[in-house]
Amino acid sequence: MMNAEKWLKHKWYWLILLSCCWFFLGGRTRPVQAADTGSDFTIVPDFGSGQTDDQLAYYSLKTQPGQQYPLTVTVSNLSPTEELAFTVQLVAATTTDQGEINYTPATTAPDKSAAVLLPALADDQATTRTITLAPASKQQVTFDLTMPQAPLKGTVLGSVYVQRKTTSGTSQGQLGIKNQFAMALPVMLVQAGQTGLAPQLALTAIKPKATGGVATLIASIHNSAPVLFGQIALDARVYRAGAKQVLFEQTDHNYKMAPNSTLDYHINTAGKSLAPGHYQLKIKLTSGASVFNLERRFTIKKTTAAATDRQLIQKRTHYPWLLWLLIGFGVITLGALVFIWHKMREIKSRLKH
Repeated sequence: MMNAEKWLKHKWYWLILLSCCWFFLGGRTRPVQAADTGSDFTIVPDFGSGQTDDQLAYYSLKTQPGQQYPLTVTVSNLSPTEELAFTVQLVAATTTDQGEINYTPATTAPDKSAAVLLPALADDQATTRTITLAPASKQQVTFDLTMPQAPLKGTVLGSVYVQRKTTSGTSQGQLGIKNQFAMALPVMLVQAGQTGLAPQLALTAIKPKATGGVATLIASIHNSAPVLFGQIALDARVYRAGAKQVLFEQTDHNYKMAPNSTLDYHINTAGKSLAPGHYQLKIKLTSGASVFNLERRFTIKKTTAAATDRQLIQKRTHYPWLLWLLIGFGVITLGALVFIWHKMREIKSRLKH
């Protein structure tokens, strides 16, 4: 049997062991987000002709038809010992489901309503480039933008997007490329002397979806005008077709939309999917003095409702087990710590006597 001195000598071992069990069994279920620390690089804009303000932290250009404007970024490798590789590319801005401007590469196809997107202004050159920098070195990358001969209408919005590549071992011992850290410099282009334009909004699609165990309606709101606008308040209401009673209502504030982009607005349906039938959605968007009233009828088919219900059931049966598992680990850990604490007090008491 372990004597008192040996128990006290190893008490921290047991505490650390229990903490590690909790971290690996309980803590690992929580999502881990990559931080900027450790990225080992910086990017800085080098402004050229057309830049409206050299004090800005992004590119803001007033342009003339047919003229060329350089977009130059300096990429610096801050690592004193490691050679780093990067991709540098031009990206067209989009809108996220949360109503934010997205300056990272989109997985969707380019918006067909846009007359001009940022990458197209440099289509005579590679809009995605790879560079390799020696330790503690830097390099300039320039994209030459050529404006169309016709006057530019509205705003062209995008970014110079820089992504660091890191090598990681594969299951077969080979080296693979894994993108891990990235930064973006926004780019905004307007025509000099241009008058203001208004957004053009349309409710283009409505579909049900189960996201993370929550039933929602996704309302696709399309901005077909080359106009950036924000401070948008949304008020969405769902009705049975032909009825006046509101089934679901949701409000949100401070949304933004990029030019020529789609906002997939998620409307919570109180934890359950809509029954098969005909419905109507009305959304009011307010931004300053501008008000947009959109509405659209839609139908939930039996097959669609059944598919959504299956997704919800799968999520609901999965997460309670996970929750009870975490609670069980918590109770075991707490009980073990209390037991150790009582043992330590008992042993210390014996040592005194």
